[in-house]
Amino acid sequence: MAPKIQWPLVLFSMLAGCGGCAFAFAGIANAMGESISVTLFVTIVAFVLVVVGAICSMMHLATPKHAFAAVTHLLSFSGISVELIMLGVVCALM
Repeated sequence: MAPKIQWPLVLFSMLAGCGGCAFAFAGIANAMGESISVTLFVTIVAFVLVVVGAICSMMHLATPKHAFAAVTHLLSFSGISVELIMLGVVCALM
């Protein structure tokens, strides 16, 4: 039997990845002299994508109790905590 697809993780990977790439391209466009208003808009959209991706990552934990435990134990360096720490770093850079 085929393994069950974990849709929250698929959405997390897609949304957070698209947000990170959009931010990188906005930075490159800004360095090349493109309009500040355009790159600012893309940065805001990228930030929203990363935050929604983080929420999708938390949805993978199935219950609010597990999601709250993952947030309160960020320094345990489990898989979910590393994801959340890195998403926080990306948001801070944005």
